[in-house]
Amino acid sequence: MNKDINIGQNEWIEWIDPDLTIKPFNIDILLEPTWEFWKSMETECVAECCGIDAFYFDLRNIQKALLCVDKLELKKQIECLKEEISRSHHSVLISYKFNNLFEKSVFIQLLDHILQNIK
Repeated sequence: MNKDINIGQNEWIEWIDPDLTIKPFNIDILLEPTWEFWKSMETECVAECCGIDAFYFDLRNIQKALLCVDKLELKKQIECLKEEISRSHHSVLISYKFNNLFEKSVFIQLLDHILQNIK
């Protein structure tokens, strides 16, 4: 089963299985200011059911989701989210909102991809 995160036609962020022996860092409180954006990115299903697979992170879908939020504010919020996660000493992240565990570098790559596509 391919768990890579689809970010466009034939573009993927390689999935790294998180170490399940490590206590994860809950990022839901950090996601809260950006949650409207994330919810508008759900296209395949809903996160509560399918986790990160509910989302499609191609440029067109990101641009569509940006219509629902203040782009400049979202960019600042995602930069803050990335900074907080990067500073954390945890290597495994959990989000009950996303219904997912993440290896930290995978989630940071996803944030970088979103930041690069906020225009």
